Amino acid sequence: MRRTNARVETGSITVAERRGNPRWPFTAGVNVLEPVSGAELHAHTTDLSLGGCYVDSMNPFPTGTEVHLRLTKDDTSFHTKARVICSQTSMGMGLLFTEIAPAQRPILERWLAELRGDSLPAPTPIGKDSTSFIAAPTSGERYAIEDLVAMLMQKYILTEDEGETILRRLCE
Repeated sequence: MRRTNARVETGSITVAERRGNPRWPFTAGVNVLEPVSGAELHAHTTDLSLGGCYVDSMNPFPTGTEVHLRLTKDDTSFHTKARVICSQTSMGMGLLFTEIAPAQRPILERWLAELRGDSLPAPTPIGKDSTSFIAAPTSGERYAIEDLVAMLMQKYILTEDEGETILRRLCE
């Protein structure tokens, strides 16, 4: 298989490439829940993009299945709703993110920035003289805070608006 611009050549057949976002190699733990039946799948990703991911699985869900997805890497979890857009028995499935909550988007964007090699933000100045700085939290600290806020929102201890406000302030 050879990729040329927006087309993929497989032998003598050329097929239009449907992905609209660049994919990056990315390994993370995956929990996929099909909410109607309650079927759950634990696996791992092989790649990630702004629009979706590929999940390695011997028993993937059928194409068209709507799922709840959790990706976990380095103690940070990204939650979203997704749809299976391709399914290959004994191989895996391609998932399209269908509903990303505003509080979850910064996690995905940070992972993609790291995969692209983008630098982390500079320390934030405090005080009026702008000579004092708060050290930016380490990535592990930031991930832990984001996970804590997400858990508090899931348990309805924080409203979605409160949680999103905290997460936005954390990313400033």
